[in-house]
Amino acid sequence: MLGGSVKGGNIMGDFPTPLGPDSDYWLGRGRWIPSTPWDAVFNAVSQWMGVHDDADLDEILPNRESFSTCSLFSDKDLFTDGACACVDGATVCDDITYAPTLVPTGSPSFSPSKNPTSSPTTVPSDSPSSSPSFSPSENPTADLPDDGWLVANIFANGGSTARQAEVFGCINDSANPWKMFDGTTNKFKCDRSENGIGDPSNVNFTIPGFIISPNHGQLTIAKGIRFYPTSTNFGDDPKTYLLEGRVNSTLPWTFIAEGAFPGVAQGLPRNNQESDMDDGVINSSYESGDTNRSFTFIEYHSHVESFLEYRLSFPEGRNHPKNRNQMQWAEIEIPGMMLPFEPSVSPTLAPSMSPTVSPSKAPTVSKF
Repeated sequence: MLGGSVKGGNIMGDFPTPLGPDSDYWLGRGRWIPSTPWDAVFNAVSQWMGVHDDADLDEILPNRESFSTCSLFSDKDLFTDGACACVDGATVCDDITYAPTLVPTGSPSFSPSKNPTSSPTTVPSDSPSSSPSFSPSENPTADLPDDGWLVANIFANGGSTARQAEVFGCINDSANPWKMFDGTTNKFKCDRSENGIGDPSNVNFTIPGFIISPNHGQLTIAKGIRFYPTSTNFGDDPKTYLLEGRVNSTLPWTFIAEGAFPGVAQGLPRNNQESDMDDGVINSSYESGDTNRSFTFIEYHSHVESFLEYRLSFPEGRNHPKNRNQMQWAEIEIPGMMLPFEPSVSPTLAPSMSPTVSPSKAPTVSKF
């Protein structure tokens, strides 16, 4: 099969065993009884085209009932954006919607409280208020330091050689998690299929995530989080997140924010990976994510605490716990502020005063 959404490079079905005249499927003169029916392929194609009801599939494929459900291919077997899979002997399909407002642009709402509301100015006070009220703003925007600068992603600043991350909850912990912070839609896949780490009922169950320690060594202030989904299945998206920070590795983690990514439950549109047709580059800024890409965004209005290290974990996937063997991310952005290095004060804490209090008076007198 050929196509943009086809999972290429795979051989479907099973080879006869043994692969020779002794096989029960051998008819002689190079002829074989097929082990995989054509109905298996067209079952997956029909699902991918939107036919999910078993009765409708039986009408399209009259011989479908002659085979067990899981012996037929599902659209997740053949297509990168499939919605159906065989689970415990039955076909289970994701609920998918393509509503145009799943990914609202972040720019109109990035500073929602700049314009004053009408209620505080309906009856203006004749005299100045010594204690101004903060109640009119539900999400007040806290003031940031004057000497910092705003960046699209505090994790990605400084170049790929100036970053490091530690993976947990993935058996492929040696893979490069910085694909999540490289400014492109190239995905990072967290494999959770072994040792019970993806099974909540197993004692080895571990919530996946990353400890990010940017080597630039500068304090940063997180002001939000953006999630860009991959090109593959909706079910592999993280549904919830927890972000924590600390100043150094000897201190406990401090809570920053947690919650659910908007739009993930409904199904976010997918992002293409880097290819000849798409360079995969994400062009974002502090004020807005890349509006030419699919992403979802949460803003931290009042957070002003600075940290050097961050721990980002993902307690639930979209289909958790039904689909718990892997999670995938195209990009994670933490827009925020970079703070300058603190100036070193040690050389000037105790400057020597004796040489300059009375400079050179004694030598000058002795010359005469």
